[in-house]
Amino acid sequence: MRKHLILCMILLSLLACNKEQETHKNNSQLVIYATENKACQGFWQKNSEEFTELFDCDIEWKIFSESKDLYAELKHDIDSTEIKVDLVLGLDNLTANQARIDSVFLQVDLHNFSKLSEKFKILDDKLVPICYSPMGFIYNTSMQESYPTTFGELQDGIYQKKILMPRPGESAIGNAYLAFSVAAFGRNGYGHFWRSLSDNIFLSTDSWDLAIDMFLAELAPMILAPVSYVSYFNQLEADRFASFIPQEGTIYYLEYGAVLADSETKELAKEYLNYTISDLFQINILQGRALLPTNKNITVNIALPKENKIHKLPFTTAQKAKQIPGWSKRWERLTQ
Repeated sequence: MRKHLILCMILLSLLACNKEQETHKNNSQLVIYATENKACQGFWQKNSEEFTELFDCDIEWKIFSESKDLYAELKHDIDSTEIKVDLVLGLDNLTANQARIDSVFLQVDLHNFSKLSEKFKILDDKLVPICYSPMGFIYNTSMQESYPTTFGELQDGIYQKKILMPRPGESAIGNAYLAFSVAAFGRNGYGHFWRSLSDNIFLSTDSWDLAIDMFLAELAPMILAPVSYVSYFNQLEADRFASFIPQEGTIYYLEYGAVLADSETKELAKEYLNYTISDLFQINILQGRALLPTNKNITVNIALPKENKIHKLPFTTAQKAKQIPGWSKRWERLTQ
């Protein structure tokens, strides 16, 4: 009798434990900050349905149009006792590097790392590259039949007021090209380049979204952009757009994901980050994000211009990263 009683107590204990684990699983939640622009609205939520079903969890999203705004709020929230962010997605090169310097992310070891192309470095095993594109120019073929092949030609008077671009300091895309010009031409050459190009800039906008709107409204025939965005524009306007990269080279615009060091659901956050570089997720990158997959197993059907040279981004140390606002202000003076 006593043995039966003990056995019943053990079974009840196990059932209670299993019930508690099931309840905990069903109540699991991730808080994710992510960037989106008008070319990829709803991308993260739409492509997370398989994950939430597989792990029986919920995701609370907060979406930002620019990396700088995401990171500014993230730094504020890190010190907050009310909000605990688990994961960030879509940080651009420079913002991601600043976050790396600030040591706010967790080192991770994901089994999908082997799927990433060898040309992308996982920064300190913390910042995981999710998507990318070479930087260049996209032009409207109905407004402009030919395009310049070098930066020297781009400065020609025939292209006066024909270039749209998002402003450095306000936009991740603008920051990427500002950094490229510093890497490609150096401090003195960078200044000369932008002074020579200033007459050909139609407008520098406060956001990438506004630059996209103005380009589609045909206010200017060329836009400084990740060249993979040509697929997005052609989806909207029936193959009226083409892209080019000047012979002097390009940089890679990259977007990263990372787990917060103080996340309360670190393991689940790691699983989501691992999911973003899986075949299942990466196959949707070009269509939904207008960028290219970093997963080497995924091929995309898009014709892109030749990359003659890939420049490394500057500002990779804490001292250099602090110079970014100064470079942006100098750019403003050079292009007035």
